[in-house]
Amino acid sequence: MPTKSTNVKTNESENDQASFLMAGITWQDSLLQAYRNYMVVTQSIFIAVGIVLFNSQASAETINDKVPFAIPFAVIAVVGLLTLNFLSGAIIERAKSVDWWQKRLLKYEHSNLTNRHFITFRTAKEHSFKPPELEAETLTQEDIDTLLRPDKPKARKVFGLFVPGFYFLWFIMIMSSIIDFPWSDIFA
Repeated sequence: MPTKSTNVKTNESENDQASFLMAGITWQDSLLQAYRNYMVVTQSIFIAVGIVLFNSQASAETINDKVPFAIPFAVIAVVGLLTLNFLSGAIIERAKSVDWWQKRLLKYEHSNLTNRHFITFRTAKEHSFKPPELEAETLTQEDIDTLLRPDKPKARKVFGLFVPGFYFLWFIMIMSSIIDFPWSDIFA
């Protein structure tokens, strides 16, 4: 029969492992949030500058007045789109890292701990914080996979609308700029 000293060491070991896994989640999630914030800020700046340049181009009368705004607009649009493409890919990869750490913690809590704080939270979240229908002690691998829906969390769905929204804004501005530019004056 295990002694009290052995039980204390086991609990400390379990808590250390759970703390390590939670620290991994925190680390990756903080990077994910930083990448998201950086993307929103950089895109907001690029789009604001793009709107100013586009409006200046659109309000100019002659081709000689439009070109000084069209060229910087094209540069800002290219840099903005490249940045958006790069950062959205980085965010997707960082979200996968968060999922990887969360899955490890869910599996660890499911098989080792009696205090299943993360499982309890994820189960409550799954049920919109109503009394959960699942008991943390009886979770199966399928239940754990259900708790880890990397493509369906509400926060990711909401944030996921930003990237297509930014692409749509760039598309509208670029197409409007192309339509507004006096191409006939160049080829005349």
